[in-house]
Amino acid sequence: MGTIHLVVSEQVKNWIRKKGGIVTISLFEPVNCCAAGPEVTTSLRKPNTEQLFKHYKVDDISFFIHPHIFSTSEQLEITLKGFSKLKFLQVSGFRPF
Repeated sequence: MGTIHLVVSEQVKNWIRKKGGIVTISLFEPVNCCAAGPEVTTSLRKPNTEQLFKHYKVDDISFFIHPHIFSTSEQLEITLKGFSKLKFLQVSGFRPF
């Protein structure tokens, strides 16, 4: 994976800061399921195997990105979805492997 430009709005950055300032973007591969393939997931903590992930900084926020996630346009957009206490991060502009 080459350099990826992360597109993150100020609103999303502020929400991430309130949650600790760390985001991990990884792959989830369903087992014994009818899913089309791996999905991208996000979590608000460092990965357990931090050395296997690419580390990016956007301002004071750390992003750990799984090395098998590639950008379709050399940028990943991180947006905030949901409402109230049910908010979550969504990643667009990627393809696994």
